[in-house]
Amino acid sequence: MNQVVQRRLYRDLYLTSAPRIISGPEEPRKRHYERVRLPGSLEAPTIPALLPFHCFTYALDERVHRLVAHRNALRISHLALTAPWLPETVYMPPPPPVQKFNIGYVSSDFNNHPLSHLMLSVFRLHERSRFTVFAYATSASDNSYYRRRIEEDVDFFNDVSSNSTESIVNQIVSDQIHVLVNLGGYTKGARNDIFAARPCPLQISLMGYTGTSAAGWCDYLVGDDRASPREAFGPFRMAKKRRRARVSLGLQGNPAAQEGLPINQVDPESQEGDWSLTERFLHFPHSYFVTDHRQSFREDHCHKRFSPEHIWSEEERLRYSLRKEIFPDIPEDTVIFACFSQLYKICP
Repeated sequence: MNQVVQRRLYRDLYLTSAPRIISGPEEPRKRHYERVRLPGSLEAPTIPALLPFHCFTYALDERVHRLVAHRNALRISHLALTAPWLPETVYMPPPPPVQKFNIGYVSSDFNNHPLSHLMLSVFRLHERSRFTVFAYATSASDNSYYRRRIEEDVDFFNDVSSNSTESIVNQIVSDQIHVLVNLGGYTKGARNDIFAARPCPLQISLMGYTGTSAAGWCDYLVGDDRASPREAFGPFRMAKKRRRARVSLGLQGNPAAQEGLPINQVDPESQEGDWSLTERFLHFPHSYFVTDHRQSFREDHCHKRFSPEHIWSEEERLRYSLRKEIFPDIPEDTVIFACFSQLYKICP
């Protein structure tokens, strides 16, 4: 619901054709943009013993995945929406970007962690003429190479590991972030309570957790057609149904008939078992999974005076010698499959 109210406020602020209530008396303004809050006396909902992240290792149907995630989302939402510091109205959205988007990344893994290993080059590769990059680290620095690189590669690095949720949320609002990226999801150390307060009008999930949040505070999930096909997204299926309904009623192509329609929100508790994701989708063309291209080869032989062919030939020689050193008795034509994750992540 807070997502809908935020959308209404953005429309009234920045779309000139929309009715404006924000300039009127304070009380009507509060009522029109009032956020959903929960009474502090409301008991926190219980969560399942099975964590959302571990659902991937069990043969569970899509609805069970949604329910486990949703019960965790309810607990997090309760924590955020009962906070006494939460304002009565939704947070004021930043003005539309004129030249640059302010994009913020929130993570507890800006250290010597697989997420940083994979995404290390991403922060530097943002086109600086179009993006200003903010990072919010919710864990203390381990002084690793990865932490230092990310600190250098973003425009504004904020160590908020010792800050309260209120302080972090207010800083994100003050930084006027247009897109806030959750790199944790339901993983260890993630701070979903920040997102539950909705400090940003557009919040997405990327990399850290590939499943659904089953929460209204996550608008988009970044994926691809193979890892998360469109039919797995509840909002996509709902949009298709609504489109068919408009066609049957002869309302297609009529903007007035669509005015005021709610966002394609779905009920995670639905009895339907043929979809698993409550977010809308953002699909990368090939794979959503980021892997740092600079980790795939050594740099000590990549001098500019060498041709690409020479560099690759040298790289092949180094890889072959390393393979023979580690696996001296395995024939050269044998394919070696390796998993550098915990063993439970290998599906039997």
